[in-house]
Amino acid sequence: MPGYVGSLSSIVSFVDDLSRMQTGDVEPMAHPLDGQHQRLRADVVTESDNHEKYQAIGLRSLRAVRRAAGHRVNTASVRRLLFLSDDAA
Repeated sequence: MPGYVGSLSSIVSFVDDLSRMQTGDVEPMAHPLDGQHQRLRADVVTESDNHEKYQAIGLRSLRAVRRAAGHRVNTASVRRLLFLSDDAA
């Protein structure tokens, strides 16, 4: 855990340094290369809503973990790990 704390502290410190930089006289860029333009795609939904399918996979995983561990697993902890609510039995 100390390794993560050091890494996260470095990232937060870097972001803090960036936020203190004076950028008022910097002209916004549309593209990093001069004379180029960013091609934009239409802002439309291209994927279907599969959350029920993914939750079912999570529930099957939960049951498999509990079977493998002989039901010695804290179900609520595993559900949180799988991002499932406790009432999604």
